[in-house]
Amino acid sequence: MMEAKQIPFKLLCICGIMMIAVLSCGRTSEEPAVSDTVINEVKDGLPTLLDLGSTSCVPCQMMEGELERLDEMAGDCLVVTFIDINLDRDAASRHGIRVIPTQLFLAPDGTELYRHEGYISAEQMLSQWIALGYDLNEAAEVR
Repeated sequence: MMEAKQIPFKLLCICGIMMIAVLSCGRTSEEPAVSDTVINEVKDGLPTLLDLGSTSCVPCQMMEGELERLDEMAGDCLVVTFIDINLDRDAASRHGIRVIPTQLFLAPDGTELYRHEGYISAEQMLSQWIALGYDLNEAAEVR
């Protein structure tokens, strides 16, 4: 009978320790407030490719070169923006991000036209823009 009384007490202690651990995982005062890191996601009335990821994520790191190539290919006809969700913590919930990297293809007014999750090449992104009616390939040839 003595053991039966100790089990609930042990469970209570374990649950209490777990709650303390979970609550202590919150944001520290050293992290920037969201308002300090909000990024203007749509600029200049141009279509925008918004890539949400993290600098510590391997597929996201692979996307860095592809984003640079897309930016070069599209020239001034497309805004390419990367948001590190570790710095802008609300960005993931604001855009309904389930996995990273995620690329959002946004119209000039900010309307989401298409969404891709995972790695995608610059050529595939350019093809998607063309399928959406934005002939960025033609603009790149003019440059």
